[in-house]
Amino acid sequence: MKQIYFLFLIFTFSLQAQFQVNGIIKDATTHKPLPFATIIVNENTNAISDVDGKFSLLSSQKIGVFQVSYLGFHSIQIAV
Repeated sequence: MKQIYFLFLIFTFSLQAQFQVNGIIKDATTHKPLPFATIIVNENTNAISDVDGKFSLLSSQKIGVFQVSYLGFHSIQIAV
């Protein structure tokens, strides 16, 4: 029982040291969601938006800037 408690304690500490960003990727002119856009924070953390353009990033490092790219559009960097 002590081993399970110890593993649970470490697991909760690792969850507290994470940063999360949620959002929706939309076209700037039509305001329609862009499905399957690529969101990149750094070499280790990236995500792809769903059919509705929604995404969620979870990183162990503080997220200051992330890059969004989509086929047929220019890539853009967004500050958090």
